[in-house]
Amino acid sequence: MSLRFVELFAGAGGLGLGLQQAGLEPDKHIEIMRSALRVLKANRMEAHDIDLSDIAAASHAINAAWPDLIAGGPPCQDFSSSGKKIEGANAALTPTFAMTICVSRPEWFVFENVGGAARSEAYKTARRYWVRAGYGLTEMVLRASDYGVPQRRKRFICIGRLGERDGFLESALLAARSKTEMTLRDAFGDELGDAIYVHPRVTSEGDKRRLWSVDRPAPTVRSTYSRPMPADYQPNAKDAVALELTGDLTMSQVARIQGFPADHSFEGLTKTDASIVIANAVPPPLARVIGEAILARAGGYSIPDLDAGFEEFLAARGKKPRTIANIRSQVNRARKLLHGRTYSDRRTELADLEEHPTFVQLIESARSDLRKALTLYAEMPRAPSPYTSVNKMPNFGRRPSA
Repeated sequence: MSLRFVELFAGAGGLGLGLQQAGLEPDKHIEIMRSALRVLKANRMEAHDIDLSDIAAASHAINAAWPDLIAGGPPCQDFSSSGKKIEGANAALTPTFAMTICVSRPEWFVFENVGGAARSEAYKTARRYWVRAGYGLTEMVLRASDYGVPQRRKRFICIGRLGERDGFLESALLAARSKTEMTLRDAFGDELGDAIYVHPRVTSEGDKRRLWSVDRPAPTVRSTYSRPMPADYQPNAKDAVALELTGDLTMSQVARIQGFPADHSFEGLTKTDASIVIANAVPPPLARVIGEAILARAGGYSIPDLDAGFEEFLAARGKKPRTIANIRSQVNRARKLLHGRTYSDRRTELADLEEHPTFVQLIESARSDLRKALTLYAEMPRAPSPYTSVNKMPNFGRRPSA
């Protein structure tokens, strides 16, 4: 199974690199910032200088490739916890990104941003665009240290697929988490000593900690990350170790904390520019896990877990435990025949099931059981997504059936 993708707001190429590592095929990486374009070209990525605020120009470039998937992380400064949280020109690029997807209509898309983006008016607008255009959405905040990155970085991810039910990829991404968070020592061994110095960070307790043990994940990488420790630095009671055990980070090490491979080039950039593009990047290992989950579902190699509460729903309808177990089995069997799809439209779901060669060969009683199980599952009430907005949606035409 192969999917072709285009990356928008590519930056240093972290999202695209991770998707490529997962097995997706890159077509082009679109960016406008000079320093980021230099990184993309230095790493032999097909870079294009296009202003993504121009939907017509962006759509023309995208549609020439006919991608299966569009990925991107529009600028996050307006949403960042370290920013002023005033939604301006950068925030406006989020609904522009959504509109571009609706115009190009790939089967899949991946949106990445800081956690605060999910609560923004800009994202609510983008979400309405996608829903009206017929995309089912999986919306989650993922912690990078759970997915092979030695950094406790949290990012909001929205994965869309045409015709799907919301939450369709959630169980796959949860199942992909590691049992323990990746630490700096896991990634670097003894290379960093016992601790690293990171320019002031405020801990959850409100203390400014600057010395971080390598036996835990690093804090979120920011553009100030590689600043050297001041000669007159006064230790904080919350610091991890003594000063003499701490060294300053090189730019290459900062990039590796972000999950970039050691041979990913940032040559030719000033230290300031390199710090910015590295800090703004999506950690490639996190993107790789997302790509692997998408490929597995696209190829029909995985099916989503049944929603919590399905057994209670069936019990409330008077179903006995043995019958409930049988219905659960039938739903999963039907989903395997449908290659893991979770249709937003019940009629389309049943119609596609009827056309499957294996289904056609079953005896009528078995076919009836599968139909009834899917119907029961579709009838179960579901809580709305916490990201749902009730504001009026724009009209992009009829919702697709698949």
